[in-house]
Amino acid sequence: QEVADAITQLRSLEIPVLVVYAPSVEGVYADIELIGTVTGTSDAAVALTTAMRTEIDAISAAVAAMGTRPRVFYEIGYDATTGAIFAPAADSFVAEMVTLAGGDTITTGDADTYEIALEELIEQDPEVIVLGVNSFYQPSPEQVAARPGWNVMTAVANDDVRTVRDIEINRPGPRLPVGLRNLATTIRPDVTLPAAR
Repeated sequence: QEVADAITQLRSLEIPVLVVYAPSVEGVYADIELIGTVTGTSDAAVALTTAMRTEIDAISAAVAAMGTRPRVFYEIGYDATTGAIFAPAADSFVAEMVTLAGGDTITTGDADTYEIALEELIEQDPEVIVLGVNSFYQPSPEQVAARPGWNVMTAVANDDVRTVRDIEINRPGPRLPVGLRNLATTIRPDVTLPAAR
């Protein structure tokens, strides 16, 4: 609400405001190019999105060439008190990133919710669990393995619970190729990716 109020206040002062938040990788490219247009830097924006697209496509092609896609659960959050598990919503930006990185993405199954029941997660049986960590959320694989009921999942039983820095993965912007590269090597440590550009 505070952001909406600030936007309203700026617009009431006749200050132009552009709000962007892309729901997809293609949307990120469009938003960057839109920002380039409104700031008079269209050529630079197109050059940036072209370079991003080239690198993201190369990373995605490299992991696709590996063949099978492991079932991947990308954990966005977990509440130890309530046992609430937070996952990518269906058709979400983070779910798309996991797919591009070579995973068969486990989502909540609903585009409007980020919470998944433990029973549903157990039923989908992730082969790899990726913990998106940042300065506020820092679970460890050992903590995940100790959660009640989690030991029956293939990823936990096989010690395939891994961490990745989530800032470049879940923030739609120019650093997406870095995030995708990190996510791909987290999901598929055996993949050989093309050199970063």
